[in-house]
Order: sequence, then C-alpha cells, then structure tokens
Amino acid sequence: MQKKDKKTFTYILAEMAASHEGDPQITEFIIEKSAQAKADGILFQLINPKTYIIPSDKDYEKINSFYVGQKTWRYFIEKADFLGIDVWANVYDLESFEFSKDKKIKGFKLHSSNLENRDLVKEIIKSKKEILLSVGGMEENEIEEILRFIYSIDKKARLYLMYGLQNFPTNPNGVNLNFIKKLSERFKIPWGYQDHSEPTSSASTYMPILAISQGAKLIEKHITHNRSLKGLDYQVALNPDEFTGFVKNIRLVNGILSKKIDEISMDELQYKKYKSIMKVIAKENIKIGEEFTKNNLTVMRAKKGEIAGRKLKLLLNKKSKLSYKKFEPIKKYEKT
Repeated sequence: MQKKDKKTFTYILAEMAASHEGDPQITEFIIEKSAQAKADGILFQLINPKTYIIPSDKDYEKINSFYVGQKTWRYFIEKADFLGIDVWANVYDLESFEFSKDKKIKGFKLHSSNLENRDLVKEIIKSKKEILLSVGGMEENEIEEILRFIYSIDKKARLYLMYGLQNFPTNPNGVNLNFIKKLSERFKIPWGYQDHSEPTSSASTYMPILAISQGAKLIEKHITHNRSLKGLDYQVALNPDEFTGFVKNIRLVNGILSKKIDEISMDELQYKKYKSIMKVIAKENIKIGEEFTKNNLTVMRAKKGEIAGRKLKLLLNKKSKLSYKKFEPIKKYEKT
C-alpha cells in the first residue's frame, strides 16, 4: 500500500468491475475519471470466459458480453500508470493471471468465490504482490484455513482482509463490521471495506466512513460511466461526479481523524472567542465612587464588553472610577 504522512490515510480503490461493458471507450473514460477524482487505485476485472466458465452456465453469455482482450488490457494498464493511478487486477482464471503478473500491477484481488481455485491462489501468492483477500460470506474457520494455505506458500505474504456483501445493493443492517475488525485483530492483518450500498442512499457515504472510523485502511467503491443507462453493475456504482464527491468526503474524514490531540484549528480559535462573550455589565446606573456590589453588577452577553463574566467577583467592594448607565459594559480599567 502506498505510504502517506498521516496514519489514518485511507486508500481509495475505484472498482470498475464490469461497468465498462466490454467497450474500450467506456473503459478509458472510467479510468480517466477515476484518476481525475484522485482515487489511489483502480481495480480491473480480468476474465477469460473460455478458461473461467463452462458454456452451459446461465451466466456464460453475460460474462462473455463484457470480455476484453489482453491487448486492450495492456493498453489500459499503461494508460492508468501514465495517469498516476495504481492498477489492481481481479483475476478469475490462470490465463488472466499469467498475462497480468509481469505488468505494472500493484496487487491482485482474490474474490471469495475464487478461493476454491487453489492453483490460482498459489500463483497469485507466489507473485509477491499485495493481495486483497475478499472474505465476505465466509465463516471464521474458512478464513483461517485459507490464511494457513497462503502463509504455507509465503510467510511474508502482504494481505488485506476485504469485507463486503455483494447483494447489489447491500442492506446496511446486514453488515457486521465488528466481525472483520475482530478478524483483523486476531490475524494481525489490515482490513478494508468493499461498499455495495445503493448509490443514492445515505448509506453510500456513511457505511465507508463508519468503516474508516472502525479501522478500515482501504475503501473499495464502484464507479460507472452513466448509471441512468442501467448497464452492468449499475445498482451499486457511482457516476463520475458522485465518485469525485465521494473521494473528497473521504479525504475530509481522513483530515479530521488524523489530527493530533493538541492540534488547534483556526476554526477552534475563532470559536474560543465565542465562549467569552459573557461580560460584566452594569445592572443599574452606577455613579463615580459608588461601590460595586452584586446589586449593581451582573453578567450578560456583550461582545464589546471588556471584563469576562467570571471575573465579576474581583470588582466587588471596589469603588467605581467611572460612571455607568444600565446595561453598559464595565471597563477593564476598573480592575486596576
């Protein structure tokens, strides 16, 4: 994961998934918009239907419809690198892995549905690149078993436990962040959240922010070119302008969470003035030489006052050096 100065930095991964619909122009558009939004990385879904899914499967035609060839992916990997955005590959078959392993790939994603393909898992681990291990829908013992397998291949494997429910869209009440947080603590592996909330709902913002506040180091968020067209994966994907706003919100949260305990902002300094607007005021007309008492002094809101209300007792039993009309703030001159 790329390092940042602030400990609470959140890595934002733009999940393109199948939103490109196999169209190179749409693919390039989404890559450019992800980079412009200042996402840290973009996730490409690399699938070769011929080696991934049997022709008789009901999803074969759908998956085949958004197939993108290796030559085209090579161009897009280079394009993303040129734009300064990391590329992650979600590979579903060995052929796609072999193609991508020597490209400018920051890391691989292992989808929970692909963990049965142990040959693929093994090759990805051997690549020595960072790995996003999706564990949504898995039992703790299943996660423990796959981790044992991974560490048997590479004891120093760089992993991130990724939690999310791909129900398109996800019901927030079905999410259990305490589960993934516990796993992260138990296995001492950082974790991330894969958000699949309905894009126009408030959950689309508060669920990732909630995850960050609970310790998530990475947020994966779907992006599409135009949700209104209802293309592939549109149910959970943000439009480019929405994604840009999302990134800004996450960066704002990062800034808030990264503040030092003793850090004081200009806003707080400004507000400090507000707490001192209660001043010592003449409760009634006061003549020169008249003694200050609780009968002729009070504390009221007065921005132009000169003596803070808490210091009223310092004036008691002193004789006034000036005359005051009712509601007139007492001058600081009286304290000397």
